[in-house]
Amino acid sequence: MVQVQPRHRKLIATHLEPGEQVIAILHTDQGKAGPTTASGATAGSSTGGGRRRYLAEHGIVEKGVNGVFDLADTWLALTDRRLAFFKGAWFTLLPKPKKHILDMPADSFTVKWKPENGPPDRLLLHFLFPGDENLVVLAEAEDAEEFLRALGDRAGRI
Repeated sequence: MVQVQPRHRKLIATHLEPGEQVIAILHTDQGKAGPTTASGATAGSSTGGGRRRYLAEHGIVEKGVNGVFDLADTWLALTDRRLAFFKGAWFTLLPKPKKHILDMPADSFTVKWKPENGPPDRLLLHFLFPGDENLVVLAEAEDAEEFLRALGDRAGRI
């Protein structure tokens, strides 16, 4: 995971509508270090055990968000109008948001969160979208806390 920098804000700003304002940006991953197999297992995974346990304990079967299933290495930009999803470019020394993949209305979701064990400091975030769509990701604590503050009462600790 990468902490959000001014250069990331500039890249995301190129996708904004006139007058639209970025409130918070978050770089997330799903704790995967390898591709997902047909059975749903992760090949070569070395992180994300807490995420997988959380999914199993809560009986969550991820269905993707609006039909997008591969949301590993995702950048989320919360604006005054929407939540914009960007696929990351992480096979680089400077990971960054690269491809805009979808939008959700800014008020269409809630987030539950909890601290994730071990360094680095990170949070597990459970996004709940309409239609029983769930996204459970990991994020750097500092950026995640800013994002959660921006959501106000639509974010709550697990």
